[in-house]
Amino acid sequence: MFGKTYGKITDTIAKDSYHIGPDVQPIERYTSLNREAFCDLSKVKEKNVSEVVGVCPAPEIYQAPIPKKIIYDFFGV
Repeated sequence: MFGKTYGKITDTIAKDSYHIGPDVQPIERYTSLNREAFCDLSKVKEKNVSEVVGVCPAPEIYQAPIPKKIIYDFFGV
């Protein structure tokens, strides 16, 4: 990870696009490697089986829930 930073900073210094001085914006000054590499896993969409296999999934069909009376009768409540 630090090798990537060294190369990145060296490249920007060589191109004279690396800002040096006290008037650096806070977002630039306090950006760390971890912030740049961070990936919010709560927003990553996992592939489902149909996407992995490469087929079109069947349309989802809504099924009404089982009435509570039938469940209670089954369990003897």
